[in-house]
Amino acid sequence: MIEWMAEVGAATALILLIASVYAYHIQSTSLLVVETRHEVVRFIGEAGLVATEMTPGELARVVRVWREEYSQAIDLWVQPALNISFAESVNALKVCVLSWSGTPLPANVTMTRVRLGGAEPSKDAWSFSIGQREVGCTTVALQPVTDSGLYFIVVDTYGLKTFRVIPVNLEVRDNYDPESEVLHNSSSVQQVYALIAPGNLVPVSIEPAEEGVRVHAEPGTVALIVYEEEGVYMAWRIPLREGDGFRGDLNKYVVVEGYALLISVGAGG
Repeated sequence: MIEWMAEVGAATALILLIASVYAYHIQSTSLLVVETRHEVVRFIGEAGLVATEMTPGELARVVRVWREEYSQAIDLWVQPALNISFAESVNALKVCVLSWSGTPLPANVTMTRVRLGGAEPSKDAWSFSIGQREVGCTTVALQPVTDSGLYFIVVDTYGLKTFRVIPVNLEVRDNYDPESEVLHNSSSVQQVYALIAPGNLVPVSIEPAEEGVRVHAEPGTVALIVYEEEGVYMAWRIPLREGDGFRGDLNKYVVVEGYALLISVGAGG
């Protein structure tokens, strides 16, 4: 009898121990969630994410504040308002336009292929429509970029316009500051082109600045194609950033110079 009661007591103690560990885990997790959400709220206020319309400089400030002060605690994701996917085959390109929840959307699409292998860029453009019956995708028969260049896809659906840029064998640098309009070049800048919807490459004027060159890009420029002595590269003017996979505590749409973007902020995963 005494042995049986001892076994029951040991089992009860074990159950209580497991329950206490589980309760501690739940409490710690809850504290972590509360702390994460507190960081998200602080970040929203400090970065100015209450706005629904931003300039490229204001969006760049959001990314800069996150990188300098919050990147260890939360993650940031800045992407087109629509999920624009892109796949190459031997003689064709497949473009799909979906909502981020996976719903196929009818859309008018302009796709520009830019080649940067020569002394000056060259481009070709195609315009087409995607219907809902096509499951949000269409295939364009053309030769893919094989050397250096990019694809610039502009999508318009129900009046909402957004974009995606796909570099191909092209370096992408984070050396342009939209707040000051200064490009921090590493060698002599020969020419700068603005990439503007629906598929334009426009030469832009530059002037010397204290820490580089000031680039006078017109509104609607999403990226800069920079020709320096040491090579060609792309620099974002409307900075996008892919997150590493996380739970979004904040998901909101903002408009930057007519382009709709989706910003998500939350705990890293």
